[in-house]
Amino acid sequence: MNYVEKKHTHVQDGFTLVEILIAAALVMILGGIITYSTRGILESNKKNSTIASMKVIREALNRYAEDNDGDYPQSLLDLVKKPADEKAAANWDGPYLETKKGETPKDSWKQPFVYNLTEGGEHPYELLSKKGKGTPRAEWIDAWKQ
Repeated sequence: MNYVEKKHTHVQDGFTLVEILIAAALVMILGGIITYSTRGILESNKKNSTIASMKVIREALNRYAEDNDGDYPQSLLDLVKKPADEKAAANWDGPYLETKKGETPKDSWKQPFVYNLTEGGEHPYELLSKKGKGTPRAEWIDAWKQ
């Protein structure tokens, strides 16, 4: 009798370690690319939202000034709560601005807006957003330049 020898072939089940490592590396690279590209979109959305908030604050400041013979508030909190100054409190017809918990308005980076009255300048006040902690002043958002 003639016996035919069967060759035993080894069938590979699953993936090798190298294949798994290559797949993991590709997933990490794609994840990094997506994270990097969406970061710019998120920053752009924060900036646009902050600019919109600044426009609302400017309108509130103008309404306040109309009620107070052209005088602007000493702080942004005066738009939210009745000011301590007797003259301003007598004419106060607010709140001119609604905020969470009646606090000073904040930008999209959760930082309070910078508000300062100016005398003899081009504008009666400056309204700025720091764009987060540690941002150089040259990169702050200026309400008058938007």
